Amino acid sequence: MTSPSKRRVPLWLSIPVVLLILVAAGWLFGASGQVTGVEFSPDLFEHRSFRYYQWCGIRVTTKQTHVWRSEFDDYLHDSGYVDTSGIDEPRWQLVKGFAPHVRGWSGPANSLCLSIGCFNGRDERWITWSNDHPELAKVAWPALVQLSREGKYEAVWELLFRLEEPPLPDVEQLQKFIDDARLRDEG
Repeated sequence: MTSPSKRRVPLWLSIPVVLLILVAAGWLFGASGQVTGVEFSPDLFEHRSFRYYQWCGIRVTTKQTHVWRSEFDDYLHDSGYVDTSGIDEPRWQLVKGFAPHVRGWSGPANSLCLSIGCFNGRDERWITWSNDHPELAKVAWPALVQLSREGKYEAVWELLFRLEEPPLPDVEQLQKFIDDARLRDEG
């Protein structure tokens, strides 16, 4: 007969206890919790919010998404500047994200969204600008869509900056600026 001090805990009881301790420690001390963010599809000109939970940096739930468009996205679609035909597998690029123990991070599409003003309803200014300058919009917005699809977000930022800077270019000057910006971004 063994003494009470030498009794072993049954294996079937010790495994769940150890797992519970590991999960709790990971949740408290690891990069665990909700991860959220926004992605942008240059192919569809749509945004997608996402959310999932992670434990110690490992995703433990499915990624929940919600697709949405800004007012300017809708304007580009409604005006015929965005053609999505033939796009079976759209690309999604990170705009910004937040996770436990991370201050936040941004991706390649962040500069595009900041320039356009996709958040907080600041993109309405480009719709107003388009209504005020329809001939320039016919040149600027197809170029913006194409540059975005090519991942040339710095050229997009330059284009939008130029459109806000007086004096406004004429159509030929704008086309030359777009061509030059595309070449600068390639170099």
